[in-house]
Amino acid sequence: MNSRTLAVSLALAVVGLALPSRAATNDAEPPKFRLIDNALGHIDLKLLGRDKGDFGIDYSLRLDKKLMRLGPEPDASEPERALKLNLRSDGFITATASENEQNSIISQYSLTGDPLWYSITPELRRALRKEEMELTPGEVFNRTMRQAAAVNSPLWIFVDAHAKHETTQDFDDYDFAFGSEVTVTTSYLNDAFDEIFRHLRFGKTAANNKPRQLDLTIGYDRVINLDETANAVLRDGEDQANRLLARVEWETGILQGQRFVISYNMHYEIDAPEGIRDADKDLNHFFEIRIDLLTSDMLEGWFGQKREATSTAPKYSFSIKYTNGKLPPNYTSGNVLGAGFSLEF
Repeated sequence: MNSRTLAVSLALAVVGLALPSRAATNDAEPPKFRLIDNALGHIDLKLLGRDKGDFGIDYSLRLDKKLMRLGPEPDASEPERALKLNLRSDGFITATASENEQNSIISQYSLTGDPLWYSITPELRRALRKEEMELTPGEVFNRTMRQAAAVNSPLWIFVDAHAKHETTQDFDDYDFAFGSEVTVTTSYLNDAFDEIFRHLRFGKTAANNKPRQLDLTIGYDRVINLDETANAVLRDGEDQANRLLARVEWETGILQGQRFVISYNMHYEIDAPEGIRDADKDLNHFFEIRIDLLTSDMLEGWFGQKREATSTAPKYSFSIKYTNGKLPPNYTSGNVLGAGFSLEF
């Protein structure tokens, strides 16, 4: 995969977003095909030090397409389980590629059980069905009920099979990986994780500025084409590897509407060649911390504006972000502190 292939993939995704879908308010209208069912993105525009590349763009993109429902059709008080095709891309790019210490773009296609399993307590089921009796039926109602179940379900399990392309921003160094991941999303650990941060919230926004659920992922990759990376000289002719991975991500609120986000990634090469071990590139860690200081919700509140609950307008914030560690494909060690504008859509 090269830059042209990636550009074509993203262009197809954008076209899919523009395709019409069935209106929620007109049940009589027949459904129309939509290439992409759901899109999520986050872009960080950062000012960096001159020795770090001057200006950086960190991005995260998620595109989903539902392929089929898993199991019977749920009622309005339950989320739907589905098999989905996902495109996920995460990148760390700077204006000066040679100064980019975290030079990494990872694009992943996966088939995902979304979710494969989830837990809803009997008390929540009764509460949702009681509320159901007080509302009118329809797609908007069903969607609201499933979103409520998603927020309140204490445990979700997702499983995927994926293919990855891991490259530097100039696409000169790259590898491919094939494997599977299991992700557990849970609120059971929120109280313990939030023990310190809950004391940092105050004001009238504190009640709605709470943590989101913890995401914990473990997985395995079979990595090939390692002779195309900068570490090829350390591999003694071996161009494939078995790799374990883990990822943890969590977010909570602080102060008056600010958000604190932390994530950790681990890649471990099983039975790595001696050269890789000697270079300390068999076990690799990557940490990311972001603090959203001035958010769109805060600004709209100051100016007397109120965002509609169903609004699809992008959210924005002024953020400070710190990253430290090593990422595929070259696992070059570095740390970056930057500040700038974040956009979420």
